[in-house]
Amino acid sequence: MKLRCFIGAFVFLVLAACQHPVGTVCTPSVPLQQELAVIDTMMQTRPDSALSLLLEKPMDNPYYQLLLSEALYKNDSAQLNRLELLAAVKYFDSVGSPFLSARAHYIKGVGYYEMDSVVLACQEYLKALEIMEEHYDEDELVGNKAKFMALAQTHLCVLFSDQFLHAQAIYFGKQSLPYYYKHDTEPWHIAWIFDELGLNYNMMEQLDSAAFYYIKALAILPDTNNITYRDITTARSLLSYNQQKEPQEPLKQLYCMLAMAESEQEYYSRCLVVGEIFFYELQYDSAWKYLNKVFDKSSVINSKKQAAELLAEICKYEGKNSETYANYLVPFANQEENKSEIKSQLAELYSAYIQKQLDNARQLRQKYYKKRMVGTVVGLTVLLAVGFAIYHKKRKRRHKTQIKALGGRLRESNEALGAEKKEKEKLLLQLNMQQRQKTWGSLDDFMNESICQEIIGLLQDVTIKRDVKSDYYSQLRLNENQLSQLTIAVEHHFYGFSEMLSMQYPRINGNEINQCMLSLLNLENVKIAALLHCDYSTIFKRSVKLKKAFGTDKSLQVYFRELVLK
Repeated sequence: MKLRCFIGAFVFLVLAACQHPVGTVCTPSVPLQQELAVIDTMMQTRPDSALSLLLEKPMDNPYYQLLLSEALYKNDSAQLNRLELLAAVKYFDSVGSPFLSARAHYIKGVGYYEMDSVVLACQEYLKALEIMEEHYDEDELVGNKAKFMALAQTHLCVLFSDQFLHAQAIYFGKQSLPYYYKHDTEPWHIAWIFDELGLNYNMMEQLDSAAFYYIKALAILPDTNNITYRDITTARSLLSYNQQKEPQEPLKQLYCMLAMAESEQEYYSRCLVVGEIFFYELQYDSAWKYLNKVFDKSSVINSKKQAAELLAEICKYEGKNSETYANYLVPFANQEENKSEIKSQLAELYSAYIQKQLDNARQLRQKYYKKRMVGTVVGLTVLLAVGFAIYHKKRKRRHKTQIKALGGRLRESNEALGAEKKEKEKLLLQLNMQQRQKTWGSLDDFMNESICQEIIGLLQDVTIKRDVKSDYYSQLRLNENQLSQLTIAVEHHFYGFSEMLSMQYPRINGNEINQCMLSLLNLENVKIAALLHCDYSTIFKRSVKLKKAFGTDKSLQVYFRELVLK
């Protein structure tokens, strides 16, 4: 049930008017640069005036073409300067102005989306994100840059949601939230994203997660006199019916939403939900009353299609002629098949983006370890040189018997230094772990991640025996994409988890890290063995080794869950 055309368009319009002038662009003159910067600022509050000024004085300038495209978009006008914008994209990519380059790729994607070129639009949105992530550290993504990141990721959330790729939509919806908080956006913007997350969890039939986000969305709204509140309440009412199969209270709320509707489009969207509940309650006369209104008068194609499908079913049950509705549904018959190629391409783009994120994170860890290793080598070299100089000086002054005594004292000193060093390293490691744990999120939120729910779902109603070879449960084996998604989910909620394991146990390998992450899900070792496609004995041996390395007698499941709950 995607009742968000009006509110979605308004959210994007408001967020799109977010960019102040940034950086310096190679333009013909300083006065021209300043003039365009003033127009750029004006677009925040008066995009219509900004567009008028731009159209009054056309010019062949990349910054001008970018502003013109943005102004046209914010005024809901067609992109009139498409060729000039494409040239501006190449220009900004070449001169090293990352924020303007990202904006240009984003508005290029908007143009593709208006032409229904969904895959090309997705490529440009992802390119805009990659430029920002490549050129700016996280602490630099504030103000206008945070607004832009929120906008790009919100568009990706809706793009994937419209193609029924709900896991991907949920990922980008959650990614946008920190940037909304960074620039203190209006509460109803955040409520709208919570609603999107609830919608996609609902479509995936993860009803508890959907209810969780619907409740959060309603809690953050400052009042009830807005369409966002009515949309969320409508969605939550239908969800409540689907969970409990009790129609009285949901219908009572929906009747209130019908009375509060401020437009025909909103009214018919509520009628569709009421008719749907009556249909599932087998009250076909009441269902027909509301669904027929939607089919006859709604201008929203998806709503008319859904109403036609239900009306056709009612005709079958009651022996009526369903030709009118069947004929209307004919053009949609092959629509899903036509979209399959698009969905496949979008899934590949998403996987490539996630893999790049993982590669970048891996490179940062390697750079950190390399820097630390160099520092250690330099420190040891200096220490050895100083020790050798002291030893050599004393050797010349003292007798052979004194040298032997000195050697003994040096050994004792080195042992004491070694013990002190180990103690300091242990304290530093504990302090590092405590600092990381302060930033960690909730274990419940982590368990609600789609990949976690997917893994737990794989194991439902499956009995796994310890003495059976791994090939017997090959259908449970996690693929690389699933393991990548699990890594992202762990790092999202418990940032630095893998790095912390490496600090505690430097020789830990990828398979052992995967086992540790699956232990966070409180899975038994025999189930972890099936998921990682190895024998139970292998998992058991790793568990013994890991517990020894981490200095615990508890099971890994208990150890890690207690660790993240501190």
